[in-house]
Amino acid sequence: MMRGVVNRLRGQVRLRVETDYPERVMNLCSQRNIAFWDLQWQGEREFTCWMSRSGAAALRRRTDQLQCVITPIERR
Repeated sequence: MMRGVVNRLRGQVRLRVETDYPERVMNLCSQRNIAFWDLQWQGEREFTCWMSRSGAAALRRRTDQLQCVITPIERR
């Protein structure tokens, strides 16, 4: 309950992630303590998820390392 309130106050971003290796994105999030929720697969190489604004910024800084395309879809 409180975590949802805190995430809304900090801001949330819905991201579309396109990559050949989606498990790398999830592993990096786990290693860096970047929380994501409401993950929905759009295909074998693509998924969408919600993430905090700071988490999304941290993930975008590592896109070259992950060889992926991250596109913001919605912001709150």
